[in-house]
Amino acid sequence: MHRETLRLILQENLPPLTVVALYLVFGELLFARMGAPSFTTLKIEHEAVNAMALVICLLYAAGRTAWLAKQAPADAPLLKFVWDQWRGSYLNLRRVVGFLVVHLSLPHFSVTFGAVKLLIPKLNPFSWDATFFAWDRALHLGVDPWRLLQPILGFPVVTFVMNVLYNLWMIVMMTMIVWQSWSADRRTRVQFLTVMLLIWALPCTLLATAWSSAGPCYYGALVPGEDPYAPLMSYLHTVHNEHYTLWAVEMQAKLWTTYSTGDAHVISGISAMPSGHVAASTLFALTGWRASRAVGIGLTVFLVIIMLGSVHLGWHYAVDGYVGAASALALWWLVGKALDRVAPGVRDERESSSP
Repeated sequence: MHRETLRLILQENLPPLTVVALYLVFGELLFARMGAPSFTTLKIEHEAVNAMALVICLLYAAGRTAWLAKQAPADAPLLKFVWDQWRGSYLNLRRVVGFLVVHLSLPHFSVTFGAVKLLIPKLNPFSWDATFFAWDRALHLGVDPWRLLQPILGFPVVTFVMNVLYNLWMIVMMTMIVWQSWSADRRTRVQFLTVMLLIWALPCTLLATAWSSAGPCYYGALVPGEDPYAPLMSYLHTVHNEHYTLWAVEMQAKLWTTYSTGDAHVISGISAMPSGHVAASTLFALTGWRASRAVGIGLTVFLVIIMLGSVHLGWHYAVDGYVGAASALALWWLVGKALDRVAPGVRDERESSSP
């Protein structure tokens, strides 16, 4: 039994750990050639972001404990019943080791990704924005996608709500990581974690470098001639200055400042193609459908909001989102097929469902 548990732990954690290890090696080789940015600031700020995982985990543990308490039989000692439930599910060896593997390795991966992202314009200066603008217009029958959305989303209060929902993406991502790091559905867990890492390692690093672009909000600063996004940015700045604070406007200004000065912060590094927000949100939706219809629908709605918000708030060209979603779908399918071959023995730990 002990040997079988160790075998399962290895199968469940080797794929994501392999991606982390290869990406760290890639990062070190790149930094040796290009020179690494200041890791001190990056590490401090990334650790602050990763601390959200601990907060979310504590909130989930409190909610789970409260739910378990309601399931306790009337004649059973309450604390003993809750503890036995925890010990029999979340505190078994497979789940504890899997949780530690995720939350000890991800901070190193995220810091390396942040540093690599800073080097993208040095490796390949922004040169694809005009092309993606043309692709957007061609794919949408000669009309800029943001103009198609403006009659629906172009109201200050709607734009503000879209910005709030768009900024929730980080919390949703950390919640998904905490959920999957503990999940009883071990097959989906390893697929989710591996695809999540591959999204940042492949399309959001390699493809982002090959198709180096900054996004609509910076189009006028990078592409000579008329700026087709000037009316959109003027609208966003008007909303920000006269109606509601838009974090997108403030963040875009801060990113441009750090790009111009070369400072290294967690809020730094400009890259439009593909949209990591949309790619990851597509993965969230795919994972949600594995859990239940309700979760799948909710996360699919969130994906649509992120896609629309990325265009409406001037962060991305529509094609950035299309490529991001396609990348996530392709990686989900490929990793699923690979796991069927290399880790067929990974099985789920079924348990009673909780909200």
